[in-house]
Amino acid sequence: MKKVSVKDIIQKTSSGDILTGSEDLFQADVMITGTRKEYRLKEALNEIMEDYDYVIIDTSHVLGILALNALVASNSVIVASHAEGYNLTGVERLGSIVRDIVNHSNRYLSIKGILLTKFKERTILNRNITNVMDEVAKRLGTKVFKTKIRDTILVSESQIKHLTVLDYAPESMVAKEYEAFVDEFMGDIEV
Repeated sequence: MKKVSVKDIIQKTSSGDILTGSEDLFQADVMITGTRKEYRLKEALNEIMEDYDYVIIDTSHVLGILALNALVASNSVIVASHAEGYNLTGVERLGSIVRDIVNHSNRYLSIKGILLTKFKERTILNRNITNVMDEVAKRLGTKVFKTKIRDTILVSESQIKHLTVLDYAPESMVAKEYEAFVDEFMGDIEV
């Protein structure tokens, strides 16, 4: 991977500035080596931090070097979790990793909440998972956000079109849920 400045790869969009990934990121666990490898993203973002009020880092669910870099570079985490049984273990594991990072790499990191996605409100299973996830959240010292993001094909369709769901289907219920989540999250932030 060649080294580039963050300022050189920022893309301006109507929704805000973005830094997109590349196929090279698939090799990050092999390519990012040496001491302080978990600080690479934080160091890269330092050159632009004064230009932004918020930086949102979206990572895959895989807890590799990219996710570790994102956690070390962040002050807070929103855990997006599908409303499925197997994800309970993953959320608890992430909580353990966050505790380790707080103790060793980033004392400012905290989990702001768990956002349930692919939620099917009418199923007993999803209602039960919500209750269990509330217990997991309490153990992690956080909460499950009130807003839930429904399971809908519109999210997958928007991804295929390389659009946000807000741009692809702005009047849809899922778009309204994402907007409601942003309002809920921003209402929790201390100004």
